[in-house]
Amino acid sequence: MAGETHSSPEDNESTWYDHSKERESMTTSIVVTSKNDNYGGHLALRASYAIGTMLKNYEEVVYVDWCSDGPSLADELTIDRTGRLKHIRVTREDLLNIDPSLIELPIVEVLGRNIGIARASSDWIVSSNIDIMPTRLDTRTLDKNKIYAVSRRNVPIEFTLNAIESFDEFLVSSKNLFQQAPRINGEWAGRKDPWSLTVCCGDFQIAHRDLWEKMRGFEESMIYRDCADTNIMKKGCIYGDGAELIDLDVFHLDHDGHYLSVGGVSIKNSWEDFVENFSETANSHAWGLADYEFWEEQI
Repeated sequence: MAGETHSSPEDNESTWYDHSKERESMTTSIVVTSKNDNYGGHLALRASYAIGTMLKNYEEVVYVDWCSDGPSLADELTIDRTGRLKHIRVTREDLLNIDPSLIELPIVEVLGRNIGIARASSDWIVSSNIDIMPTRLDTRTLDKNKIYAVSRRNVPIEFTLNAIESFDEFLVSSKNLFQQAPRINGEWAGRKDPWSLTVCCGDFQIAHRDLWEKMRGFEESMIYRDCADTNIMKKGCIYGDGAELIDLDVFHLDHDGHYLSVGGVSIKNSWEDFVENFSETANSHAWGLADYEFWEEQI
């Protein structure tokens, strides 16, 4: 792969960067986590469009690869090598050092996201997903003490598989072809929810790095699926000045259905524990495993 590689993950060596020196005013980092498991089908193709668009519109992209069995998903991407993609690998050996019980889980998204957020270099940080193509956001209009989300537009898989040149520009110019996720006005699926603001709020959530620090990122005990994105929106209300929905063109590249299976059983986080009755973070000051040295490179 192009880019300066300082060591191999298998050697469990790490590259550290002085993030405080890298930080620039009014720049934005966007963080995603995934693994090379063809999640949802056509993953490398969808990820290439997503990461390529993120690199086009944001100063830094942080990709955290979670325990891919072989090469990292980053090795499968068809993108320009700009030097602005920070590639971090979490390996099986890392988990043996951190918490061996996590090995049974295919992916722990809250930890992957936090690892990336804690190591992002910009003042504004977006948490997003590997199948999202976002347009540029002007952070000068945002409040440093609020967390924001966006209602995505859903792009059927046939558009991705038959994408024309300048796919991102086509999506923006044709956005009315694609259904937008419904907004949530205090209640969804029969339960009270004044926090999410939109269905699938986790596809684009942005806050200033100071608010991410106050919230201590995503709640790291939420190791299964569901509720983590709503929880972070509620944390923005607890530790900041609230949550807001903003207007931005954000496109989700649709894929096959999926669920998180642990030992053949689908397990979900508790809505009651992590949303309805949640009032305070249990994360440590070293959230995002800030004291652990992961392998990373710039691509």
